[in-house]
Amino acid sequence: MRLPALLGHAAELLRIINKSYQPSDKIMSDYFRKKKYIGSSERRFLSELVFTTLRNYNLIDYCMNQALDKCGKRISKENIDDGLMFTATAAYLFEIIENYHTIFQPSKLIEKFNENKNYFDNLIIALDEKAKFEKKESEEFLQTIKLSFEELDAKSKLIGSQNTAQNKDISQIISKRFSVHEWIIERWLNNKFIKMGVDEVCNLSESLLFPAPLTVRVNLSYITREEAIETFRKKEINCESCLLSPSGIIVTKRTQLNTLDIFKKGFIEVQDEGSHLISFALNPDEKEKILDACAGAGGKTLHIADIQKNSGQIISSDVDSRKLRELLKRAKRSGFNSIKTQNLSNSDKSPLRSERGFRGEVFDRVLVDAPCSGMGTVRRMPMQKWRLTPELLKKHSDKQLKILGYYSKFVRDGGILLYSTCSLMSEENEEVVDKFLSQNNSFKPNPLKPAFNRFNIKISGLTDDSYMLRISPAQHGCDGFFIAKMIREE
Repeated sequence: MRLPALLGHAAELLRIINKSYQPSDKIMSDYFRKKKYIGSSERRFLSELVFTTLRNYNLIDYCMNQALDKCGKRISKENIDDGLMFTATAAYLFEIIENYHTIFQPSKLIEKFNENKNYFDNLIIALDEKAKFEKKESEEFLQTIKLSFEELDAKSKLIGSQNTAQNKDISQIISKRFSVHEWIIERWLNNKFIKMGVDEVCNLSESLLFPAPLTVRVNLSYITREEAIETFRKKEINCESCLLSPSGIIVTKRTQLNTLDIFKKGFIEVQDEGSHLISFALNPDEKEKILDACAGAGGKTLHIADIQKNSGQIISSDVDSRKLRELLKRAKRSGFNSIKTQNLSNSDKSPLRSERGFRGEVFDRVLVDAPCSGMGTVRRMPMQKWRLTPELLKKHSDKQLKILGYYSKFVRDGGILLYSTCSLMSEENEEVVDKFLSQNNSFKPNPLKPAFNRFNIKISGLTDDSYMLRISPAQHGCDGFFIAKMIREE
Protein backbone atom coordinates (compact mmCIF):
# COMPACT_ATOMS: atom_id res chain seq x y z
CA MET A 1 0.00 0.00 0.00
CA ARG A 2 1.31 3.46 -0.92
CA LEU A 3 2.07 6.06 1.73
CA PRO A 4 -0.78 8.46 0.74
CA ALA A 5 -3.29 5.66 1.35
CA LEU A 6 -1.68 4.74 4.67
CA LEU A 7 -1.81 8.34 5.85
CA GLY A 8 -5.48 8.40 4.87
CA HIS A 9 -6.17 5.31 6.99
CA ALA A 10 -4.25 6.84 9.91
CA ALA A 11 -6.31 10.03 9.63
CA GLU A 12 -9.54 8.02 9.62
CA LEU A 13 -8.44 6.06 12.69
CA LEU A 14 -7.61 9.27 14.55
CA ARG A 15 -11.04 10.70 13.76
CA ILE A 16 -12.75 7.55 15.07
CA ILE A 17 -10.63 7.47 18.24
CA ASN A 18 -11.26 11.15 18.99
CA LYS A 19 -15.03 10.62 18.81
CA SER A 20 -15.12 7.43 20.88
CA TYR A 21 -14.53 6.54 24.52
CA GLN A 22 -13.60 2.98 23.66
CA PRO A 23 -9.95 1.96 24.18
CA SER A 24 -7.83 2.98 21.21
CA ASP A 25 -6.34 -0.50 20.75
CA LYS A 26 -9.83 -2.03 20.53
CA ILE A 27 -10.88 0.56 17.94
CA MET A 28 -7.83 -0.28 15.85
CA SER A 29 -8.42 -4.03 16.13
CA ASP A 30 -12.02 -3.59 14.97
CA TYR A 31 -10.88 -1.34 12.11
CA PHE A 32 -8.31 -3.85 10.85
CA ARG A 33 -10.82 -6.69 11.17
CA LYS A 34 -13.16 -4.87 8.80
CA LYS A 35 -10.38 -3.97 6.34
CA LYS A 36 -8.76 -7.34 5.76
CA TYR A 37 -6.85 -6.05 2.73
CA ILE A 38 -4.50 -4.15 5.05
CA GLY A 39 -1.49 -6.45 5.47
CA SER A 40 0.34 -7.24 8.71
CA SER A 41 3.31 -4.94 7.97
CA GLU A 42 0.93 -2.14 7.05
CA ARG A 43 -1.07 -2.72 10.23
CA ARG A 44 2.07 -2.41 12.29
CA PHE A 45 3.02 0.84 10.54
CA LEU A 46 -0.46 2.27 11.12
CA SER A 47 -0.54 1.18 14.76
CA GLU A 48 2.81 2.76 15.52
CA LEU A 49 1.96 5.95 13.63
CA VAL A 50 -1.45 6.39 15.29
CA PHE A 51 -0.30 5.68 18.84
CA THR A 52 2.80 7.85 18.53
CA THR A 53 0.61 10.61 17.07
CA LEU A 54 -1.83 10.39 20.00
CA ARG A 55 1.06 10.71 22.44
CA ASN A 56 2.50 13.75 20.61
CA TYR A 57 -0.70 15.50 19.54
CA ASN A 58 0.20 19.04 20.70
CA LEU A 59 3.65 18.91 19.11
CA ILE A 60 2.27 17.78 15.76
CA ASP A 61 -0.52 20.36 15.82
CA TYR A 62 1.94 23.17 16.57
CA CYS A 63 4.46 22.22 13.89
CA MET A 64 1.77 21.63 11.26
CA ASN A 65 0.13 25.02 11.80
CA GLN A 66 3.48 26.81 11.82
CA ALA A 67 4.28 25.21 8.47
CA LEU A 68 0.87 25.94 6.97
CA ASP A 69 1.12 29.59 7.98
CA LYS A 70 4.61 29.86 6.51
CA CYS A 71 3.51 28.28 3.24
CA GLY A 72 0.50 30.56 2.93
CA LYS A 73 -1.95 27.71 3.24
CA ARG A 74 -4.91 27.45 5.58
CA ILE A 75 -6.67 24.27 6.57
CA SER A 76 -10.02 24.20 4.82
CA LYS A 77 -12.32 21.40 3.86
CA GLU A 78 -12.40 22.72 0.32
CA ASN A 79 -8.81 22.09 -0.63
CA ILE A 80 -6.96 20.33 2.19
CA ASP A 81 -7.65 17.11 4.07
CA ASP A 82 -6.74 18.35 7.55
CA GLY A 83 -6.57 14.81 8.92
CA LEU A 84 -4.09 13.75 6.28
CA MET A 85 -2.01 16.91 6.77
CA PHE A 86 -1.85 16.00 10.44
CA THR A 87 -0.70 12.44 9.83
CA ALA A 88 1.77 13.61 7.17
CA THR A 89 3.27 16.03 9.70
CA ALA A 90 3.47 13.21 12.24
CA ALA A 91 5.07 10.82 9.74
CA TYR A 92 7.74 13.43 8.97
CA LEU A 93 8.42 14.42 12.58
CA PHE A 94 8.91 10.85 13.77
CA GLU A 95 11.42 10.31 10.96
CA ILE A 96 13.56 13.33 11.84
CA ILE A 97 13.40 13.05 15.66
CA GLU A 98 16.02 10.42 16.42
CA ASN A 99 14.79 9.87 19.98
CA TYR A 100 11.80 8.01 18.56
CA HIS A 101 13.78 5.66 16.34
CA THR A 102 14.16 3.02 19.05
CA ILE A 103 10.38 2.57 19.02
CA PHE A 104 9.21 3.86 15.65
CA GLN A 105 11.14 4.95 12.58
CA PRO A 106 8.58 5.20 9.74
CA SER A 107 11.04 4.67 6.89
CA LYS A 108 12.26 1.36 8.35
CA LEU A 109 8.75 -0.04 8.54
CA ILE A 110 7.45 1.23 5.23
CA GLU A 111 10.38 -0.08 3.20
CA LYS A 112 9.11 -3.61 3.88
CA PHE A 113 6.05 -3.15 1.69
CA ASN A 114 6.44 0.02 -0.38
CA GLU A 115 8.16 -0.08 -3.76
CA ASN A 116 9.36 3.51 -3.65
CA LYS A 117 12.20 3.26 -1.13
CA ASN A 118 12.77 7.01 -0.73
CA TYR A 119 10.61 7.88 2.26
CA PHE A 120 10.76 11.66 1.80
CA ASP A 121 9.77 11.34 -1.86
CA ASN A 122 6.76 9.34 -0.67
CA LEU A 123 5.78 12.15 1.68
CA ILE A 124 6.05 14.75 -1.07
CA ILE A 125 3.87 12.57 -3.32
CA ALA A 126 1.29 12.34 -0.53
CA LEU A 127 1.22 16.12 -0.11
CA ASP A 128 0.90 16.56 -3.86
CA GLU A 129 -2.01 14.12 -4.14
CA LYS A 130 -3.95 15.10 -1.02
CA ALA A 131 -3.15 18.79 -0.54
CA LYS A 132 -2.42 19.76 -4.15
CA PHE A 133 0.96 21.17 -3.10
CA GLU A 134 3.57 21.79 -5.73
CA LYS A 135 6.86 20.01 -5.08
CA LYS A 136 8.49 23.26 -3.94
CA GLU A 137 5.61 23.93 -1.54
CA SER A 138 5.86 20.42 -0.13
CA GLU A 139 9.59 20.79 0.45
CA GLU A 140 9.04 24.16 2.15
CA PHE A 141 6.24 22.68 4.26
CA LEU A 142 8.45 19.83 5.51
CA GLN A 143 11.43 22.11 6.08
CA THR A 144 9.29 24.49 8.16
CA ILE A 145 8.07 21.57 10.26
CA LYS A 146 11.70 20.69 10.97
CA LEU A 147 12.65 24.27 11.86
CA SER A 148 9.56 24.70 14.07
CA PHE A 149 10.40 21.55 15.99
CA GLU A 150 14.06 22.49 16.42
CA GLU A 151 13.12 25.95 17.71
CA LEU A 152 10.55 24.58 20.17
CA ASP A 153 12.89 21.81 21.31
CA ALA A 154 15.67 24.33 21.97
CA LYS A 155 13.30 26.48 24.06
CA SER A 156 12.23 23.48 26.15
CA LYS A 157 15.84 22.49 26.80
CA LEU A 158 16.71 26.06 27.78
CA ILE A 159 13.92 26.42 30.34
CA GLY A 160 14.70 22.94 31.65
CA SER A 161 18.35 23.80 32.20
CA GLN A 162 17.51 27.14 33.84
CA ASN A 163 14.99 25.33 36.08
CA THR A 164 13.01 28.46 36.86
CA ALA A 165 9.30 29.11 36.46
CA GLN A 166 9.74 32.85 35.90
CA ASN A 167 9.22 32.65 32.12
CA LYS A 168 5.54 33.45 31.54
CA ASP A 169 5.45 31.16 28.50
CA ILE A 170 6.94 28.19 30.30
CA SER A 171 3.72 26.15 30.62
CA GLN A 172 2.88 26.78 26.98
CA ILE A 173 6.34 25.71 25.79
CA ILE A 174 6.27 22.47 27.82
CA SER A 175 2.70 21.76 26.72
CA LYS A 176 3.54 22.11 23.03
CA ARG A 177 6.84 20.24 23.15
CA PHE A 178 5.79 17.33 25.36
CA SER A 179 2.07 17.21 24.56
CA VAL A 180 0.37 17.62 27.91
CA HIS A 181 -2.53 20.00 28.58
CA GLU A 182 -1.22 23.41 29.63
CA TRP A 183 -3.43 23.47 32.73
CA ILE A 184 -1.91 20.15 33.87
CA ILE A 185 1.61 21.56 33.45
CA GLU A 186 0.60 24.55 35.59
CA ARG A 187 -0.78 22.25 38.30
CA TRP A 188 2.49 20.30 38.37
CA LEU A 189 4.59 23.46 38.54
CA ASN A 190 2.48 24.91 41.36
CA ASN A 191 2.01 21.74 43.42
CA LYS A 192 1.95 22.54 47.14
CA PHE A 193 2.48 18.91 48.16
CA ILE A 194 5.28 17.90 45.80
CA LYS A 195 7.74 20.60 44.75
CA MET A 196 8.62 19.95 41.11
CA GLY A 197 11.21 21.99 39.28
CA VAL A 198 10.83 22.89 35.61
CA ASP A 199 13.33 20.18 34.69
CA GLU A 200 11.31 17.58 36.62
CA VAL A 201 8.07 18.62 34.92
CA CYS A 202 9.80 18.43 31.52
CA ASN A 203 11.18 14.98 32.33
CA LEU A 204 7.83 13.71 33.59
CA SER A 205 5.99 15.05 30.54
CA GLU A 206 8.56 13.57 28.18
CA SER A 207 8.43 10.18 29.90
CA LEU A 208 4.74 9.92 28.98
CA LEU A 209 5.55 10.11 25.26
CA PHE A 210 7.04 6.63 25.02
CA PRO A 211 5.24 3.28 25.20
CA ALA A 212 5.38 1.28 28.41
CA PRO A 213 7.31 -1.99 28.48
CA LEU A 214 5.61 -5.36 28.88
CA THR A 215 6.04 -6.33 32.52
CA VAL A 216 5.03 -9.55 34.22
CA ARG A 217 4.82 -10.54 37.86
CA VAL A 218 6.04 -13.97 38.89
CA ASN A 219 3.86 -15.95 41.29
CA LEU A 220 6.60 -16.73 43.78
CA SER A 221 4.38 -19.37 45.38
CA TYR A 222 5.32 -21.60 42.45
CA ILE A 223 8.63 -20.54 40.91
CA THR A 224 11.43 -18.06 41.53
CA ARG A 225 12.06 -15.06 39.33
CA GLU A 226 15.32 -16.63 38.18
CA GLU A 227 13.48 -19.78 37.08
CA ALA A 228 10.97 -17.68 35.15
CA ILE A 229 13.75 -15.74 33.42
CA GLU A 230 15.49 -18.99 32.47
CA THR A 231 12.20 -20.30 31.02
CA PHE A 232 11.86 -17.16 28.89
CA ARG A 233 15.44 -17.39 27.66
CA LYS A 234 15.03 -21.02 26.65
CA LYS A 235 12.22 -19.77 24.41
CA GLU A 236 14.61 -17.08 23.08
CA ILE A 237 12.48 -14.36 24.65
CA ASN A 238 14.64 -11.46 25.81
CA CYS A 239 13.87 -10.28 29.33
CA GLU A 240 15.41 -8.68 32.41
CA SER A 241 14.66 -8.29 36.11
CA CYS A 242 12.73 -5.23 37.27
CA LEU A 243 14.76 -2.81 39.37
CA LEU A 244 12.20 -2.29 42.15
CA SER A 245 9.87 -5.27 42.30
CA PRO A 246 11.48 -8.55 43.44
CA SER A 247 8.84 -10.48 41.49
CA GLY A 248 8.91 -8.39 38.30
CA ILE A 249 10.32 -9.18 34.86
CA ILE A 250 10.43 -6.85 31.85
CA VAL A 251 9.90 -8.73 28.59
CA THR A 252 11.84 -6.86 25.92
CA LYS A 253 10.85 -8.99 22.93
CA ARG A 254 7.39 -8.95 21.36
CA THR A 255 5.67 -12.20 22.23
CA GLN A 256 2.25 -13.75 22.79
CA LEU A 257 2.50 -14.61 26.48
CA ASN A 258 -0.81 -16.48 26.56
CA THR A 259 0.68 -19.19 24.32
CA LEU A 260 3.40 -20.05 26.85
CA ASP A 261 3.07 -22.85 29.41
CA ILE A 262 4.46 -20.57 32.11
CA PHE A 263 1.41 -18.33 31.58
CA LYS A 264 -1.15 -21.11 31.13
CA LYS A 265 -0.07 -22.67 34.44
CA GLY A 266 -0.56 -19.37 36.27
CA PHE A 267 3.11 -18.90 37.09
CA ILE A 268 3.14 -15.34 35.71
CA GLU A 269 0.66 -12.46 35.39
CA VAL A 270 0.89 -9.36 33.21
CA GLN A 271 1.16 -6.46 35.65
CA ASP A 272 3.10 -3.19 35.66
CA GLU A 273 5.97 -2.98 38.13
CA GLY A 274 4.49 0.05 39.88
CA SER A 275 1.34 -1.92 40.59
CA HIS A 276 3.41 -4.64 42.32
CA LEU A 277 4.54 -2.09 44.90
CA ILE A 278 0.97 -1.51 46.09
CA SER A 279 0.53 -5.08 47.32
CA PHE A 280 4.03 -5.09 48.80
CA ALA A 281 3.16 -1.84 50.64
CA LEU A 282 -0.03 -3.45 51.98
CA ASN A 283 2.30 -6.11 53.44
CA PRO A 284 -0.29 -8.80 54.23
CA ASP A 285 0.62 -11.58 56.62
CA GLU A 286 -0.50 -15.16 56.17
CA LYS A 287 -3.97 -15.97 57.55
CA GLU A 288 -5.01 -12.30 57.56
CA LYS A 289 -8.38 -11.14 56.29
CA ILE A 290 -8.04 -8.66 53.42
CA LEU A 291 -10.53 -6.46 51.56
CA ASP A 292 -9.56 -5.31 48.05
CA ALA A 293 -12.29 -2.69 47.75
CA CYS A 294 -11.98 -1.66 44.08
CA ALA A 295 -10.48 -4.83 42.69
CA GLY A 296 -11.19 -4.57 38.97
CA ALA A 297 -9.81 -7.61 37.16
CA GLY A 298 -7.78 -8.47 40.23
CA GLY A 299 -4.09 -7.96 39.52
CA LYS A 300 -3.45 -6.78 43.07
CA THR A 301 -5.81 -9.37 44.56
CA LEU A 302 -3.80 -12.14 42.92
CA HIS A 303 -0.55 -10.62 44.15
CA ILE A 304 -1.90 -10.43 47.71
CA ALA A 305 -2.87 -14.11 47.50
CA ASP A 306 0.65 -14.92 46.31
CA ILE A 307 2.25 -12.98 49.19
CA GLN A 308 -0.04 -14.80 51.65
CA LYS A 309 0.82 -18.15 50.02
CA ASN A 310 -2.89 -18.75 49.44
CA SER A 311 -3.47 -18.97 53.20
CA GLY A 312 -5.54 -15.87 53.94
CA GLN A 313 -9.07 -14.69 53.25
CA ILE A 314 -9.44 -12.11 50.49
CA ILE A 315 -12.68 -10.40 49.50
CA SER A 316 -12.45 -8.60 46.15
CA SER A 317 -15.27 -6.20 45.40
CA ASP A 318 -16.08 -4.12 42.34
CA VAL A 319 -19.05 -2.64 40.47
CA ASP A 320 -18.07 -4.40 37.22
CA SER A 321 -19.23 -8.02 37.26
CA ARG A 322 -17.33 -8.79 34.04
CA LYS A 323 -14.03 -7.85 35.67
CA LEU A 324 -14.82 -9.98 38.70
CA ARG A 325 -15.56 -12.97 36.48
CA GLU A 326 -12.19 -12.43 34.82
CA LEU A 327 -10.59 -12.24 38.27
CA LEU A 328 -12.03 -15.64 39.22
CA LYS A 329 -10.73 -17.15 35.97
CA ARG A 330 -7.27 -15.80 36.71
CA ALA A 331 -7.44 -17.02 40.31
CA LYS A 332 -8.38 -20.51 39.11
CA ARG A 333 -5.48 -20.50 36.63
CA SER A 334 -3.12 -19.50 39.43
CA GLY A 335 -4.53 -22.10 41.82
CA PHE A 336 -5.59 -19.55 44.47
CA ASN A 337 -8.71 -20.52 46.41
CA SER A 338 -8.37 -17.87 49.13
CA ILE A 339 -10.20 -15.31 46.96
CA LYS A 340 -13.92 -14.56 47.00
CA THR A 341 -15.63 -11.80 45.02
CA GLN A 342 -18.40 -9.37 45.92
CA ASN A 343 -20.23 -7.67 43.05
CA LEU A 344 -21.53 -4.19 43.82
CA SER A 345 -24.02 -2.18 41.81
CA ASN A 346 -23.49 1.50 41.14
CA SER A 347 -26.70 2.23 43.05
CA ASP A 348 -25.83 0.06 46.07
CA LYS A 349 -25.86 2.30 49.14
CA SER A 350 -24.22 -0.38 51.29
CA PRO A 351 -21.33 -1.72 49.21
CA LEU A 352 -20.63 -4.64 51.54
CA ARG A 353 -24.20 -5.97 51.50
CA SER A 354 -24.18 -9.76 51.18
CA GLU A 355 -26.53 -12.70 51.49
CA ARG A 356 -23.96 -14.31 53.82
CA GLY A 357 -24.18 -11.59 56.42
CA PHE A 358 -21.02 -9.91 55.20
CA ARG A 359 -22.02 -6.47 56.42
CA GLY A 360 -20.47 -5.46 59.72
CA GLU A 361 -17.31 -7.51 59.36
CA VAL A 362 -13.92 -5.88 59.71
CA PHE A 363 -10.62 -6.65 58.04
CA ASP A 364 -6.98 -6.72 59.03
CA ARG A 365 -6.07 -4.72 55.93
CA VAL A 366 -8.17 -2.80 53.43
CA LEU A 367 -6.86 -1.76 50.02
CA VAL A 368 -8.68 1.10 48.28
CA ASP A 369 -7.26 1.33 44.76
CA ALA A 370 -9.66 4.10 43.80
CA PRO A 371 -11.00 4.81 40.30
CA CYS A 372 -9.04 7.77 38.95
CA SER A 373 -8.02 9.80 35.91
CA GLY A 374 -5.42 7.22 34.89
CA MET A 375 -2.81 9.91 34.22
CA GLY A 376 -0.13 7.48 35.34
CA THR A 377 -1.04 5.04 32.56
CA VAL A 378 -1.07 7.36 29.53
CA ARG A 379 1.94 5.57 28.04
CA ARG A 380 -0.49 2.69 27.47
CA MET A 381 -3.65 4.75 26.95
CA PRO A 382 -2.61 8.13 25.53
CA MET A 383 -6.18 9.42 25.20
CA GLN A 384 -6.41 9.55 29.01
CA LYS A 385 -4.41 12.78 29.13
CA TRP A 386 -6.47 14.47 26.43
CA ARG A 387 -9.84 13.60 27.99
CA LEU A 388 -9.00 14.91 31.44
CA THR A 389 -10.48 18.31 32.32
CA PRO A 390 -10.29 20.36 35.55
CA GLU A 391 -13.99 19.63 36.12
CA LEU A 392 -13.53 15.88 35.68
CA LEU A 393 -10.48 15.92 37.96
CA LYS A 394 -12.58 17.59 40.69
CA LYS A 395 -15.27 14.91 40.30
CA HIS A 396 -12.66 12.17 40.62
CA SER A 397 -11.23 13.78 43.76
CA ASP A 398 -14.62 14.19 45.45
CA LYS A 399 -15.60 10.60 44.67
CA GLN A 400 -12.25 9.22 45.86
CA LEU A 401 -12.62 10.92 49.24
CA LYS A 402 -16.09 9.42 49.66
CA ILE A 403 -14.89 5.95 48.67
CA LEU A 404 -11.91 6.13 51.03
CA GLY A 405 -14.11 7.36 53.87
CA TYR A 406 -16.65 4.61 53.32
CA TYR A 407 -14.24 1.69 53.18
CA SER A 408 -12.21 2.95 56.14
CA LYS A 409 -15.12 1.77 58.32
CA PHE A 410 -14.19 -1.83 57.64
CA VAL A 411 -10.65 -1.60 59.05
CA ARG A 412 -10.28 -3.24 62.47
CA ASP A 413 -8.61 -1.46 65.37
CA GLY A 414 -4.89 -1.62 64.70
CA GLY A 415 -5.58 -2.53 61.08
CA ILE A 416 -4.10 -1.04 57.91
CA LEU A 417 -5.80 1.17 55.32
CA LEU A 418 -3.91 1.55 52.04
CA TYR A 419 -5.02 4.11 49.46
CA SER A 420 -3.67 4.01 45.91
CA THR A 421 -4.30 5.44 42.45
CA CYS A 422 -2.65 5.30 39.04
CA SER A 423 -2.71 9.10 38.86
CA LEU A 424 -0.02 11.78 38.74
CA MET A 425 -2.36 14.51 39.99
CA SER A 426 -2.15 15.75 43.60
CA GLU A 427 -5.89 16.41 43.59
CA GLU A 428 -6.42 12.64 43.47
CA ASN A 429 -3.52 11.72 45.71
CA GLU A 430 -2.05 13.84 48.50
CA GLU A 431 -5.08 16.14 48.70
CA VAL A 432 -7.47 13.21 49.16
CA VAL A 433 -5.33 11.69 51.92
CA ASP A 434 -4.80 15.06 53.60
CA LYS A 435 -8.56 15.70 53.72
CA PHE A 436 -9.29 12.15 54.88
CA LEU A 437 -6.86 12.33 57.80
CA SER A 438 -8.21 15.72 58.86
CA GLN A 439 -11.74 14.26 58.94
CA ASN A 440 -10.86 10.90 60.55
CA ASN A 441 -8.88 11.26 63.77
CA SER A 442 -8.83 7.51 64.37
CA PHE A 443 -6.42 7.04 61.44
CA LYS A 444 -2.76 8.00 61.51
CA PRO A 445 0.07 7.80 58.96
CA ASN A 446 1.90 4.47 58.87
CA PRO A 447 5.44 4.36 57.41
CA LEU A 448 5.97 2.43 54.19
CA LYS A 449 9.62 1.54 54.71
CA PRO A 450 9.16 -1.48 57.04
CA ALA A 451 6.92 -3.18 54.47
CA PHE A 452 9.36 -2.54 51.64
CA ASN A 453 12.29 -3.68 53.80
CA ARG A 454 10.53 -7.03 54.33
CA PHE A 455 10.72 -7.62 50.57
CA ASN A 456 14.15 -5.99 50.12
CA ILE A 457 12.68 -3.16 48.04
CA LYS A 458 14.85 -0.05 47.94
CA ILE A 459 13.24 3.21 46.81
CA SER A 460 15.39 6.32 46.56
CA GLY A 461 14.19 9.23 48.69
CA LEU A 462 11.88 7.17 50.90
CA THR A 463 12.51 8.22 54.51
CA ASP A 464 11.76 6.32 57.72
CA ASP A 465 8.65 8.47 58.23
CA SER A 466 7.34 8.44 54.65
CA TYR A 467 3.79 7.13 54.46
CA MET A 468 3.04 8.51 51.00
CA LEU A 469 4.91 7.56 47.82
CA ARG A 470 4.77 8.66 44.20
CA ILE A 471 6.02 6.33 41.49
CA SER A 472 6.54 7.82 38.02
CA PRO A 473 7.80 6.78 34.58
CA ALA A 474 10.44 9.51 34.72
CA GLN A 475 11.97 8.39 38.03
CA HIS A 476 11.25 4.68 38.16
CA GLY A 477 10.55 3.55 34.58
CA CYS A 478 7.11 2.12 35.41
CA ASP A 479 3.58 3.50 35.27
CA GLY A 480 2.68 6.38 37.56
CA PHE A 481 1.19 5.36 40.92
CA PHE A 482 0.47 6.89 44.29
CA ILE A 483 0.45 4.97 47.59
CA ALA A 484 -0.57 6.18 51.06
CA LYS A 485 -0.52 3.93 54.13
CA MET A 486 -2.55 4.58 57.28
CA ILE A 487 -3.36 2.68 60.47
CA ARG A 488 -6.45 2.75 62.67
CA GLU A 489 -5.38 3.37 66.24
CA GLU A 490 -6.21 0.72 68.85
